[in-house]
Amino acid sequence: MMSEEKDRKDEKKPVKKKIEDIDNTADKKPAPKKRKPRAKKSKPSLKKASERLIQDALEAHLEYQAVRVSSSKRDLMFLSNVIDEYLDNFIILGYDYQGEAVQLISATNQQQSDALGTAVHRFIMNNHNKAGGMGPEIY
Repeated sequence: MMSEEKDRKDEKKPVKKKIEDIDNTADKKPAPKKRKPRAKKSKPSLKKASERLIQDALEAHLEYQAVRVSSSKRDLMFLSNVIDEYLDNFIILGYDYQGEAVQLISATNQQQSDALGTAVHRFIMNNHNKAGGMGPEIY
């Protein structure tokens, strides 16, 4: 029994630690776990795929623009031929439905070009005070 009482007393006694012991335990950090090396991602294939996607988009856009411009030029030539049947020389200024400016001038010599310049000047001077939103006017 004596030994049991002695063990109990030892358990109840606070254990005094020295400052050196406390400092040594604080310095000890658990070793980091070893991680498996990650497999390298295939960045070159992703880069190639994105470059190819961009290139395809640019080609598609250029093809679309080429078709749109050629059809626009074809339509303007048709319009010019129709108006040419009724007018000797003319200027058409306006915007298409996509918001692109349209300018069509038909003058075969210097005299016709000067006459159109005078007509445009007269038109601007006569209509500079009128508000926008007018319908088509025939002079």
